[in-house]
Amino acid sequence: MWIPGIGPLTAGTIYLEVDGITRFPTVQHFWFYCRLVPGAANSAQRMRHRSGNQDGNRYLKLAFSHATIRAIQYFPEIRAWYQRWKRKKPRNVARALVAKELAKSVYLVLHEQVDFNQQFKGTPLTRQKQARWPRRASPSA
Repeated sequence: MWIPGIGPLTAGTIYLEVDGITRFPTVQHFWFYCRLVPGAANSAQRMRHRSGNQDGNRYLKLAFSHATIRAIQYFPEIRAWYQRWKRKKPRNVARALVAKELAKSVYLVLHEQVDFNQQFKGTPLTRQKQARWPRRASPSA
């Protein structure tokens, strides 16, 4: 939950839908399962991308889409990176690139079992998420 844009509900969704990160040998396999890359329609040496990719888990796509919007909204470094891509590409493509970076962070945290390093694309984040979870039922006396 320390990753930008990912709250308790999104973290639970990702954890339950991934069902063991060890089944993905590389981050590219994880991206494909999360529907964050376009599908391929290859035939007779012609390579095209399918726009409506139906391969993978739709709930992970939705979770990373929501996390992307929140990360762009609340983290200035991510917003600047998104704006830079948005000048060159359509808005949906720029959001997909941010979602891929968030998914890469999730993959590394789960696969390597390390804490999030508070960086996005090598840039330290100025805003840090507060530790509010798990909440205690009653204050300690």
